Amino acid sequence: MNQNPEQIARDIIDQHQNDCGWILQNKNQINLQAGIGVAIRQYQTDIGPANRHKRKETYSEKNPEGRWRKFTYDEIIARDKTSLDITWLKDKSLADLDNLPDPDELAEEIVENIEGALESFKAIIEGLNKK
Repeated sequence: MNQNPEQIARDIIDQHQNDCGWILQNKNQINLQAGIGVAIRQYQTDIGPANRHKRKETYSEKNPEGRWRKFTYDEIIARDKTSLDITWLKDKSLADLDNLPDPDELAEEIVENIEGALESFKAIIEGLNKK
């Protein structure tokens, strides 16, 4: 298969995420309950991966059904009940707060994940340097 460097890097990253326990899913097959770490692959279009920086606005007064529309900060803030705060999707399987691991266990797991990620990135760099 003829792949450009970005596609090769994506394949390597996907494999390392998989090796670290992440469950990779496509946008049309999302199951957030599949495991502890669920990653959604970049959205694919009929011409390749979506690039939000190159996306053209399709909404206009002439085309109110257009899918892509840009909003300014002022337009968003003017809406009722607008919040730009980042929130997390709640995992209903973690609703029982009495059965969560101790903080030191969570911290150790975070450190292990970060160290694993660093090793994965080192392997990615090595893989890219070999090509």
